[in-house]
Amino acid sequence: MGYFCLEELDDPATLGKFGIRSNQDRQRLTVVKDGRGALHKIERAALRPMVRRPGDLEGRLYVDAAMTAPWHMLYLEDDREELERKRWRHTLEYIRYGETQDFPAKEGSRRAGGVPAERPQVKVRPIWFQVAKIDIGPGRVCWIKGRGDRHYAPTIAPRLLVPDNFLYSDPPQELHDARSFAAIANLSWTHLMAEIFGRRSGGDGVLHTYIRELAMLPFIDPRKLTPTQSDDLVGLFDILANRAALPVAEELRQPDRQAFDLWAMRYLFPESADAAARSVERALRDLTAERTQRAVSGREQVRKAVRRTSFDPTPIAARALVEVGVPPRPAEHFGELVRGGLGSIEVIVPQHIEGVPEVGSTLFDLGDVLIDGVTLLSAPSESHAQLVVAHLMVDIRFTGELWLPAAPKAADESYRRWLDDWKQWRLQVAKFLRNVLPRPQQSERRLQVAREVEQQAQMAKGVLDVSSLS
Repeated sequence: MGYFCLEELDDPATLGKFGIRSNQDRQRLTVVKDGRGALHKIERAALRPMVRRPGDLEGRLYVDAAMTAPWHMLYLEDDREELERKRWRHTLEYIRYGETQDFPAKEGSRRAGGVPAERPQVKVRPIWFQVAKIDIGPGRVCWIKGRGDRHYAPTIAPRLLVPDNFLYSDPPQELHDARSFAAIANLSWTHLMAEIFGRRSGGDGVLHTYIRELAMLPFIDPRKLTPTQSDDLVGLFDILANRAALPVAEELRQPDRQAFDLWAMRYLFPESADAAARSVERALRDLTAERTQRAVSGREQVRKAVRRTSFDPTPIAARALVEVGVPPRPAEHFGELVRGGLGSIEVIVPQHIEGVPEVGSTLFDLGDVLIDGVTLLSAPSESHAQLVVAHLMVDIRFTGELWLPAAPKAADESYRRWLDDWKQWRLQVAKFLRNVLPRPQQSERRLQVAREVEQQAQMAKGVLDVSSLS
């Protein structure tokens, strides 16, 4: 916060001290605090709401002025004569204030200090108190420079200012709907391209997507969409944009996200959309998990210099998931399953606790899926119940639509193929743990690492049977 970036104060007591009491006064005037902590009365029309810093977005896909309060920018397009003609007395007083008062920079700040009007980057302007013109049209997209375990590209509401500490793009002028550009920027396909072409840092797990990386991203050209295609895509995006983006593993399970991404796959790969959607989902999830798990392992290298008195399984579990990979998922063996097609069947997985999933084994619950002994759902057959349990074993937080092969024989065959992969994966984890913790007296530590692997991979607790890891 400095001279141009101002914090609006809207509490009645403060406004009252400055003589702003009626609704008419509040529509015309407001009170702001500058970077020196001084308060000023100023014409409201001299200010524009602004996004102060990228971190303030907090994963939100659509950002409007209500989300950026109380930050505003002094944004003027008039010279002094025009301001005097408009009788913006308080704004003129604030400009004179900026020509005389020193704004010292805080220690460690990259912001220049001194009298605002005399700063080198300000003096070169034809009118010093006018910042460079900032685009305020619809459909602008902010590109997050450093991405962690969430991928999103916020779109900014019209008239909301985005200063130059962001990477942002204006949509092409010839679009049927400017928001289609923001929609494409938020597809999982685009995020996967960011994972592939982005720049990974050494050990902090951050994916950097600056101008150089963004220029290499292959994504859908919004100018080639028909009006109907544009309307369909934006409609799906509007549903998604009503909430914040979630961590990738959780985001990819959301029904609104799956419907949004499936549109893109049908556009790009009309003959194999469902298979393409699964491939993109799996690749994006795995690449993000690998990167963030390497971050845990990288931070551990720094901590090695510090002597520890207790055992920490976190970095070893992260290494296991990087070297062995994430656990196999049943959907990888469904073949060309089409959601809603003749060969598929839908099972709705409701909200549930993160317990141990299992198939019912009595006459009363045969074919049911249980969690910690409590019935979660009734599957169409025992084979389908086994597939649901398998899915929950490797993704215990999953809820919503789960599409499975309709025929019990096909479901049983998918389950058996997954079971072979699952056994092989567990053996690889066991081999890794034996190599890292080989001594018999380290069995308790191997157990701790196994539990940590389950937690980091969002598996059901206890599915890594420690007796096989000894």
